[in-house]
Amino acid sequence: MKLLAVLGIVLGPSHVIAAFLLACFSGALIGSILIHFGLIQRNKPFPFGPFIAFGAILAYFLGEVIIQWYLNLFTI
Repeated sequence: MKLLAVLGIVLGPSHVIAAFLLACFSGALIGSILIHFGLIQRNKPFPFGPFIAFGAILAYFLGEVIIQWYLNLFTI
């Protein structure tokens, strides 16, 4: 939560939401792949901080594109 709070100050409210959603999607994807190949076990936690950082980097550089793409899904 502290990392997301700092990112909220740096990125702004809309971009931090995009960063969090990107972090959740990338964490779920990588976690599923690691579970599938048996590198981690189910119900065992693994760090989420690197995924937050990855989502923040993507939101920093591609935030407007991602937000506009998402909003255009509902305006068609």
